[in-house]
Amino acid sequence: MPNTLIDINQAIFTPEEYIAFEEQSDIKHEFDNGKLRPIPGTTDQYNNIALNCAFILRQNLKGKGCSTFMESVKLQVNPTRYTYPDVFVCCDERDTNDHYIKRYPVLIIEVLSPTTRFYDLTDKFIQYRNIDTLQYYIAIDTEKVFAQCFLRKENNDWEVGIYTDLNETIELPNLNMSILLTDAYQTN
Repeated sequence: MPNTLIDINQAIFTPEEYIAFEEQSDIKHEFDNGKLRPIPGTTDQYNNIALNCAFILRQNLKGKGCSTFMESVKLQVNPTRYTYPDVFVCCDERDTNDHYIKRYPVLIIEVLSPTTRFYDLTDKFIQYRNIDTLQYYIAIDTEKVFAQCFLRKENNDWEVGIYTDLNETIELPNLNMSILLTDAYQTN
């Protein structure tokens, strides 16, 4: 489907049409039940936080059978929903078969901006909670030192930790690592 002939605000896509469209598109879109949602550009602070988190995860998970991905790799949340998490980790061998789409994340990080904050903490998290392999969902704010780490408990309830000080550490015991907020917010 050529981009110039489609009104993406009106069109309903199948998952296959979405994937084909996305391969040709100049901008990224998330996919939700046939509808496309353009992904807005980011700020340098947003980019720094995402890069820092990806680096921390990649370094700490080296040699542990896990891979860290950033915002250009699609995550299939369910058969009718695809997103581009800012940073996510997959440790499931089934995710080595497809180089463009992952399906079994253990951890997802979304960097919050004024335009994405509500969506990331509501609609996206509601959908992410249904991914059986997901153990951690972390939301990190760009405008102030504020992070939330949602941890899946054995009974499938979610426990949340709130972090508002650069000296605090987000513990990720199931991955045998942690993220120091000062490292996540580092600017140089």
